Amino acid sequence: MRPGYFICICPDYEVISDFIDNTLNKFTGNWEKKLVWGDEDQSDIFFNYLRSSSLINTKQAIILRYAEKLPEKFWNKLSKFLNRFNPDVCPFLCIESEWNKGKPPDIKFLKNKKYYKFAQKKGWILRSPGVDEQFLTNYINKWSKENKIKISYEVMSQLREVLPKDLSAIKNELKKLEALNKDAITVKDLNVISPSFEYNVFDLINSIEGVAPKEKIWETIFNKEINSHESIIPILKLFIREAKILWQLLQGESVYLPTWVKTKKINIAKKLGPKKIIEIYNIVLEAELKLKTSNISPSIVFENLVASMQNIFKGL
Repeated sequence: MRPGYFICICPDYEVISDFIDNTLNKFTGNWEKKLVWGDEDQSDIFFNYLRSSSLINTKQAIILRYAEKLPEKFWNKLSKFLNRFNPDVCPFLCIESEWNKGKPPDIKFLKNKKYYKFAQKKGWILRSPGVDEQFLTNYINKWSKENKIKISYEVMSQLREVLPKDLSAIKNELKKLEALNKDAITVKDLNVISPSFEYNVFDLINSIEGVAPKEKIWETIFNKEINSHESIIPILKLFIREAKILWQLLQGESVYLPTWVKTKKINIAKKLGPKKIIEIYNIVLEAELKLKTSNISPSIVFENLVASMQNIFKGL
C-alpha cells in the first residue's frame, strides 16, 4: 500500500488518531507526524509541509486538525497539491464537526472536488460518528480479547453505561481494569472507573423513575456539572432519549436493554401512559427554549427540570 491522502470525517480525534496509526503502519519507512491547526488557519504551514521532501529518510504524515474551519479558497488551492504524488508526504484532513442523528456533517466544500471523489474510489475516507453504542460494544470486545479478559453480558451492559463517550477517556478507564490483573471482570470491579457525566445523568433519571434508590444524585450533578448552557444540553438529550425509550416500550416496540431494566421500564411506561410521556418531551422543549431565549441561569433551568420530572413520576 502506497501513501496517498486521507480524509477523516469524525468528531472524536482519538478515533482518527487510531486510524492514522493503523494506516501508517501499512507503509514502509519511518513516519514523523506533523500537526497543523485549521481553526488557527495554519494553511500556509500545511502547504509548506506538502512541498517538502525528506532528505534523512524520515517521511512526514501531515495531520490537519479542524479542517472544516478553513475557507473555500483553501479547498480550491488544495487540488494542485493532491494531484501530485509525493512519496515522502501523506496528508490527513480531519473534519471534526459533530454528526447529527447518525448523519455526517455537510461537506459541501468538498463534495464536488475531484480529489474527494478520487479518495472515495480509493477507500481513503474514514467516516465515523465517533463513540456510539455499536462502536463502544465493538471496542470493548476487541479490548477484552486482546487482554484475555472475560466479560459477562451483565458487565458489558453496565460497562457501556459507565464509560465516557470519547475514546481517549475510554482508554484511560480501561487501563484501570487492566491494572486489576484479573482474568474476568465483575460488576463490582467497575467501581474503579470514574463515572462519566452521562452515567451520572442515567443515575438521575433512574432515581426520578424509582429504578434506582431515591438518593439525591441530582445534587451531585447540580454542584459539580451545571455551570453553562453547554453542560445542560446533554441532560436534555438524555431525557429525550429516555422519553423515546418509554414511548417505544409502551407501543410494544423492540428496545435493547438488560432484561431487568426493560421489565421495570415497561411497568413505568404503562403507569405513565402516553399523555405523561408526551409531557416529558414538552418539559424538555420548554427547558431548551428558556436556555436559548431568556437570561435564566442553567442551574435554575436544571432545578426546574428536575422538579417537573419528579412531579410526573410521583406516586409510581
